[in-house]
Amino acid sequence: MKSLAITTPQFRMLEHSFREWLRTLGYSAHNVYLLPLHVRELFSWLEEKGIDDLNELSIMAIRQYYDHLRARKHTREDAFLSAASLNKHQYALRKFLQYLRQAGRMEMPLLKLRREEKEANTTEILTIEEVKSLYKAAEQESESHFQHLIAREKALLSLFYGCGIRLREGFLMNVEDVNLERGFIHVRKGKNYTERFVPLSPANQKYLQDYLENSRGLFLNSESSPALLISRHGNRMSKSSI
Repeated sequence: MKSLAITTPQFRMLEHSFREWLRTLGYSAHNVYLLPLHVRELFSWLEEKGIDDLNELSIMAIRQYYDHLRARKHTREDAFLSAASLNKHQYALRKFLQYLRQAGRMEMPLLKLRREEKEANTTEILTIEEVKSLYKAAEQESESHFQHLIAREKALLSLFYGCGIRLREGFLMNVEDVNLERGFIHVRKGKNYTERFVPLSPANQKYLQDYLENSRGLFLNSESSPALLISRHGNRMSKSSI
């Protein structure tokens, strides 16, 4: 959104004025930043349709734009915009029309759009056999003289499957966060910056101990890295590598 280029001077001025209107009325910094970006997407779509004058804006045009949003695929994840995202777009459009009315720029009727219902969460849970196959795959994909790779992959599975930690949590985890004596891991930077302790099952404890005591050192270029998961280059594993 932020990188969208708007060429029409009137649209650029309106985006700036809308932002100042939100700031003057005391909207949160989040809304002052985000809502004008959603409006910029509207302006970009209007320009694509050959509309470069505010007087050509109509409720019908905004409805057509919203239909475009509902059908548009997300550029990064190749999936339809979520219900939550669409509702944020609705909110931005309504606030922009309110701004146009209150600023005396044009009279526009209320925008009546049905609020999108959030999709039901469907979580696929691996079977016991599928989990076992993951551990077997770690052994089959590494040759016998790469035992340190096998140990790291099993430690990785133990963290993300066995302990249920999130990607970012595992990425940020350091060696000091694993307490093998007491049988838990310390998640210091969890969701919303919370922290928690996660118990280790005997199997997960065994895999992590094998990796830490026998294999992690073989990845290191030096002894200075505090990271738990080490890449083949001797540094903290990246999120994409994990």
